[in-house]
Amino acid sequence: MAQVQPVNGRSVAGQFRQGALADFMSKPVLTGFIIGIALTIVAGQLSKLLGYSVESSGFFRELWDLIRNLNLTHGPTLAVGLSSLAGLFLLRRLVPKIPAALAVVLLAIIVATIFNLEEHGIGIVGEIPAGLPPIGFPSGISSSDILELLPGAIAVALVAFVESIAPARSYASKHPYEVDANRELMGIGANAERSAKVTSDPVRINPP
Repeated sequence: MAQVQPVNGRSVAGQFRQGALADFMSKPVLTGFIIGIALTIVAGQLSKLLGYSVESSGFFRELWDLIRNLNLTHGPTLAVGLSSLAGLFLLRRLVPKIPAALAVVLLAIIVATIFNLEEHGIGIVGEIPAGLPPIGFPSGISSSDILELLPGAIAVALVAFVESIAPARSYASKHPYEVDANRELMGIGANAERSAKVTSDPVRINPP
């Protein structure tokens, strides 16, 4: 099986001055995409909040299976989840200067350790491997894998870029500088490439 070296499509697109593609996606389309992604994420996390999982795939089927199996809800898991959400919203409202998400995570770690929540059937992350992640591109990527992933990857990259360029232009309108869409595209691509080499989360938005 032939091995190929991954190529950063967004950096290449920026060099070929394809940043203008951001102007061809309307705001309603982008808004609909973002809302759809948000709903999909919520549906995927509901099973973790309720303490049981479903095997179905697809937004509506997964949501329906969750509703049908509400009797499987694990009480302690639901209580911890709702308490964490309440703490998150309260901290953001009452103490906005404190990073609420980080504070809730730290508090949850302390509570899970003191009360040994795993013994009560509550799922925890467990041991996290120490040390730095391996640096380099994923191995075992073949040309057939790339061809299979290419259509979806192009669509995701385009929408992610449009979503990224919007706040950049918003900052530019408030401050005395201009945004070069092509350079933004190359910058986002370079950041994403470096993130991929250390198995980090994909980078979409450049700092202003």
